[in-house]
Amino acid sequence: MEIFIKILTILGGITGLVLAFNTLISRKLDKDIKNYELYKSLKMLSSVEEPSSNLSEINVILNCITSINLTIDEVKWFIETPNAYKYIEQYGRLNRYIEVSNNKDSFIFKGKYKSKTKRNFEFCIFFLLYLSFGGLSVFLFLESITTNDSSTLPIHVTLCICSLILSMFFLIASTSFSECKKIIRDFNPRS
Repeated sequence: MEIFIKILTILGGITGLVLAFNTLISRKLDKDIKNYELYKSLKMLSSVEEPSSNLSEINVILNCITSINLTIDEVKWFIETPNAYKYIEQYGRLNRYIEVSNNKDSFIFKGKYKSKTKRNFEFCIFFLLYLSFGGLSVFLFLESITTNDSSTLPIHVTLCICSLILSMFFLIASTSFSECKKIIRDFNPRS
């Protein structure tokens, strides 16, 4: 009987993993199909003689993909430049750091982020803030489980959760620079 329970447990675990994997693959496929349909709609709307007349509809479609409002020239560039459309979502998230180059063939860092020294300095600030708030959350967690005073427990737990959230925010902010570098390095419209 014990072997039967172990076999059922293993089969249940395998079935759960297969179902989870299948769900992930089907969601990615659905997202890819949706992006292709949006791409076709954008291409049709931006290829008319006066695409600015369709700007509101183009912005509604783009709001499904990215959080920023692109100009007609940027929309045309993302549609007409090979391989650019697959970076439109990242461009919306990282628009603070990158822009389309002047000769319209790649992405470059914006303004103050063109200097590697300034990028590294801001990365270090974000990373140090991540480490500081992460360390503070660990300290507060350890303090809350070792203290015998139940009146300070809610305060410790609340501060621990807040510092953990801030820590994650600064971690995401620090990884934005590496994501920008990857997009600039990987984007090649001629491939």
